[in-house]
Amino acid sequence: MRYTIECLPFGTAEKVLLKDVFTGNYACVLPEFGAKLNELVLHKNNNAFSMIHGYRSAEEASILALVDYRSAILWPFPNRIQDGKYIIEGVEHQLPIHDNCNGHSLHGLISAAVFEVESAVCTNEYSALSLVHHYAGTEGYYPFSATIKVHYKLADTGLSIILESISNSSKTAFIGMGLHPYFSFNHTNVDDLELQLGRVQRLETEDMIPTGNLVIENTFQDFHTLKDVNLDTGFILTNGINEIKLRSKSKDATIVVQGLRGAEWQYLQLYTPKDRTSIAIEPMTCAADSFNNEMGLKFVDAGDAYRMGINISIE
Repeated sequence: MRYTIECLPFGTAEKVLLKDVFTGNYACVLPEFGAKLNELVLHKNNNAFSMIHGYRSAEEASILALVDYRSAILWPFPNRIQDGKYIIEGVEHQLPIHDNCNGHSLHGLISAAVFEVESAVCTNEYSALSLVHHYAGTEGYYPFSATIKVHYKLADTGLSIILESISNSSKTAFIGMGLHPYFSFNHTNVDDLELQLGRVQRLETEDMIPTGNLVIENTFQDFHTLKDVNLDTGFILTNGINEIKLRSKSKDATIVVQGLRGAEWQYLQLYTPKDRTSIAIEPMTCAADSFNNEMGLKFVDAGDAYRMGINISIE
């Protein structure tokens, strides 16, 4: 069979390898570390490109899971909630504070959660892995129960990731979602790369929280170098395509991150870490501080499912 799935040791935990044995393309996922995508290797012209900056060991993953959020699943909100505070029916709720620099709640509640394998399917066309986590909603700071699933599928078209949230709450719940992969070309310095976003608007912020003002941003409408560019910036994609490209001219290769039909998103955060060996490209269904400003926030009733997803490929 062309596509395979294999479970391998990752410290005392496991990692799951989805592989195309014909091309050598593969993806590695960590169910017990927040269902994170830890490795993705795709080939172009017989050259292998390691495209995800992941964790080298289970120990490193344990230490850094709530520090750099590499490949984190962001639920029930991506990005930040100002001071971790929001109000439901006149009652103020306090979320855990993870953002040590700004004092905000950061990147949701399940980035280090344990997921279980719900299904694993191999065919001659693809490998597919579905992981599931049940959020009880018993914590007072977010009192809405839900089932969260992450679906990975490796095929000729690349790797698709779909994040699905199914409400189990008796009350109308509100959610936002996102993904937090760090992309690179075999850990090439991002100063050697170029980025293209198409038409976007930049979210003006104060203390990393949107002010409500939008600014037309043309810097990355076409490919533009990342040399000496520092980003921790939110955008709204306005071209209707939801396609981000990261190009290495020297390697003659481009990483393409595309939205998926039926699992759309419109918001994006870009972040360049200090070591500059990768760039976080973070698709999001809503803006930062969505529990307060409601920009892109989704309201769901019991039994409703909400999805967002991407496909990662190389050209």
